[in-house]
Amino acid sequence: MMYRYTNGDEFCGDTWHETFQDAFDEALREYGLKREDFMKSGD
Repeated sequence: MMYRYTNGDEFCGDTWHETFQDAFDEALREYGLKREDFMKSGD
């Protein structure tokens, strides 16, 4: 899953992806974000 939040940190949707790579590819396509732009949960 890729969860989306507004600039005000409010939930605004999600999308399901079969693999992590698919989710990263979508984030790059939609937002220009690369894998290294994300943090693991708990970091």
